[in-house]
Amino acid sequence: MRSTIAVGSGERTVRNVGGGRNGRGTTARTCKCTRRCAKAAAGSSHVVAVTSRARSKKEKKYETMLLLRPDILEEEQDQELAKLEAFLTKNGATDFKCIVRGRQRIAYPIEGDWFGIYVLCTYNAMPTTVKTLEEQLSAPVAGNAKKNIVRQATFKA
Repeated sequence: MRSTIAVGSGERTVRNVGGGRNGRGTTARTCKCTRRCAKAAAGSSHVVAVTSRARSKKEKKYETMLLLRPDILEEEQDQELAKLEAFLTKNGATDFKCIVRGRQRIAYPIEGDWFGIYVLCTYNAMPTTVKTLEEQLSAPVAGNAKKNIVRQATFKA
């Protein structure tokens, strides 16, 4: 696929040199010299620069499973979920839904507890938002305060 684009005083011939999904690939720009290049005289195109097209980032659907301490109060649980929702909406997430799965036995003790409260959150967000969320959730708490969120895992839905 070739197309000619008029830019400034010269013209550029742009061709798609890479395959890729949905017509995405790399584009090559041929020389826009006013005089003939040796390669242009030989019949081949003189490639000046090759750049790859930037893919548009789209929101993806994610699920985050949280494991809360079993001795947490319901008010503290609501505060944690409200903080999570506020963080995600501030960073551009949409369709946030949280389902509290309840207190369940876990496979091995974490901090001496054999039980935990499972919470499943689903939302649409950009990948950078999810990375920031995981960094925030895994950050240690200052002082002697216990973290309310014991474990977390995020998956693409």
